[in-house]
Amino acid sequence: MSHTVESSLSFFSPVSSKLASSNTNKNEKEINQTTEVLLPLSPLFDATIDDDYLAVQSLLSKNYDVNTKDIDGITALHLCAFFNCVATCDTLCARRAFVNAKDNQLLTPLFYACKTNCSTIVRTLVDHGADCDAQNKNWQTPLHICALSSNASSATYIIHHVTNVDTTDQYGLTALHYACMNGNIEMVKLLIDAGANVNLCDRKHNYPLHYASTKGSTEILNILLNSHANPNCINDQGLTPLHLCIIGNHIDCIRKLLDSNANVNARTHHGSLPIHLAAYLGNIDTFDLLNNHSKAPKLTETDEQGNVCIHLK
Repeated sequence: MSHTVESSLSFFSPVSSKLASSNTNKNEKEINQTTEVLLPLSPLFDATIDDDYLAVQSLLSKNYDVNTKDIDGITALHLCAFFNCVATCDTLCARRAFVNAKDNQLLTPLFYACKTNCSTIVRTLVDHGADCDAQNKNWQTPLHICALSSNASSATYIIHHVTNVDTTDQYGLTALHYACMNGNIEMVKLLIDAGANVNLCDRKHNYPLHYASTKGSTEILNILLNSHANPNCINDQGLTPLHLCIIGNHIDCIRKLLDSNANVNARTHHGSLPIHLAAYLGNIDTFDLLNNHSKAPKLTETDEQGNVCIHLK
């Protein structure tokens, strides 16, 4: 389960440099040379970042191309979305800026608005025809970005405009997987209410319940289980949610899983039972909880290396 939220959001870095470049132009009037060369911004981009819609109107009245792109494929509307420039966004849309323009990462302005939770701009873009099913280079949709960024307010609006709430990215992850990964209760509820499938696995066979268990979110665990998530789902390492809760020492989650008929005799691909993990990690309360379970394995049960619990303590 090495995939992270941070790695999925790394493709937004080019636009972040625009602000640094803008500040450099204003304060030093020269190109800043740090880890990369930041080129001076066009007058339209500069006015956009300042949310100076009057300056934008003036430039456009002089036939400045509203859809001009920089070397990263970014337009003024992308910048509006990222920096929450509401007035300028209205101006650009009124001047027929292309709302589905894609940068070099295949990100439209809607992706940027979802990343930064500019809910007003999200509405404006969608109302002007933004594609809520667009996918970036990682096959992620704006709904994925809302889940990655824990932006439920933006998701609340666009979720009614998506074709499939369970669209998967290149890792096989749905928006629900990311919401569970983040521990975002509001987002999880929103997605499930919209029909998200709680029993879809990613490419490593991790289910939403695996991510909730790793996070240690008892409330999300409850929501998923009450929505008929399988408490005994297995990933490509043979780990069940119970194994992951034990690894994280999430005792309340362990109790909830046991109450939901989690299998205390499930073995990983290395032959480890849940009680083996508890013994190895020295989690005494968890060990006692498992050992007192009505279906607890015998303490003489061995793992793949032939260890019994007494050897692991």
